[in-house]
Amino acid sequence: MKVWAILIALALGMALIPSCKEKSQVSSRVIVTAVGIDGVPTEGEAGENGDVRLSVQSVEPLLTSGSLTEQQDNATGVYEAEGASVADALHTFVSLTGRSAFIMHNRVIALGMEQAQSRTLSSLTDYFIRNHEGRPLVDVVISRTTAADLLNLKSTAFTVPAEQISMMLREGRHRGAAVRTRLLDLERASSGMYDVAVPIVEVGGEGEDQTASVTGTALFRGGVYAGEADIDATRGLLFLRGELETSPYVLELGDQGRITAEVERASCSIRVEREGDGVRFHISVDVRAEIADETKPQKMMRENLDHINTALSERIEADIRRAIDQSVLRSGCDVIGLERLMMQQEPELVKGSEDRWPAGLKDCSYEIEVKAVVDKFGEEAEH
Repeated sequence: MKVWAILIALALGMALIPSCKEKSQVSSRVIVTAVGIDGVPTEGEAGENGDVRLSVQSVEPLLTSGSLTEQQDNATGVYEAEGASVADALHTFVSLTGRSAFIMHNRVIALGMEQAQSRTLSSLTDYFIRNHEGRPLVDVVISRTTAADLLNLKSTAFTVPAEQISMMLREGRHRGAAVRTRLLDLERASSGMYDVAVPIVEVGGEGEDQTASVTGTALFRGGVYAGEADIDATRGLLFLRGELETSPYVLELGDQGRITAEVERASCSIRVEREGDGVRFHISVDVRAEIADETKPQKMMRENLDHINTALSERIEADIRRAIDQSVLRSGCDVIGLERLMMQQEPELVKGSEDRWPAGLKDCSYEIEVKAVVDKFGEEAEH
C-alpha cells in the first residue's frame, strides 16, 4: 500500500508541474494591456482610408510574478506595427514578433487626436467590438498628441502602465474632472441613439518627469468628432448626466479669503416642457457639500453660510451652462441625452420629426436652478 501511495503522489506531482509544451505556449504569447491607434505620417492629409500605426503595450508572462499588477521593471514593452486597418496592423504585429496577441486582459484603447478627428469611432474600434476575446468595459481615451506618447509613458511604480491610465480615469471621474467611456458605450453609440463623450489625456514633461493628466472631453455626433469641452464644462456635463460623485470648488469670501467647498452628493432632474414649436428644459440640481478647509473658524464660516451657499450655487450653474454651450450649442452634440428625455416625456415632439434633432436643441430654452447647501464643516474648534 505504501508503494502505491508513493506512486500516486509522484503522479499527481508530475501532473501539476508545467510541461515544456505549456511553457512554450506561454512564451509564444504576449499579453496585451493597452492598444494605441495613430495615423501613418504621409505627405498628404490623413483621410478615412489612410493607414494606421498600432502601438501595442504588452506584458511578458514569464517575467511577471503571478499578477499583471506586480512585475519586473522590464516585463512591459510597447511594440509598433502598421497596416491598412487596425486588424491588418495587428496581424502585422504578430508577423513581426512571431508572437500571438492575447487581448483578453486589454485595459485601454487610446486614440491619437488626429485619428479621432479624421476618422469615425466605428472605423477605429470595430475590430475590438467584434472580437469575442476583448472586454466590453475596456477604457477608451484620446491622447492630445499621439496614442504612442501615452502608451510609452512609464508608470510611477512596478505596475502595468495601462492600469495607471485606468486609475487616472477612474479617479478623474470620481473627482469631477473626467468622463469615463468604455468600449460598450461606443458600441451603443453605433445605433445612432447616443452621442459619445470621450476623455482627453495630455502627456507633459520630458524623460522621467513625464506625467499625464485629463485636460478635456472630446464630443462625437454619430461617431464623428464634433468638438471639445474643457474641464469646467466636463464637470457640468457630469452634473447633467447624474454622474458627478464629488468635486472641490474654491470660493472667494472677500475679506475672509478663500475656502474650499467639497461636493458630497448631487442629483439632477430635467423636465421637458413645450414652448410653442420649441422646447424648454427645466434643469434642477440639488447639491450637498462640506467645507474642506480646517484652518477657518467654524464661527466665521457659519456667519458666512448664506454667502457660501450662493457662491457655490453660482459656480455650479456656470459649469452647467458651459457644458450646454460647448456640447449642444457649439458642437450640436447631445451627450447629455436630451433627445431621449424628449422621447420619454414628450414623444410627440420627436416622432415624425426625428431629423430635426439634435440640431433643433440649439433653438431650445434652458432654465437652470441649482440649490447648493453646505451642511458640514471642518473639525477645527471655533476661535
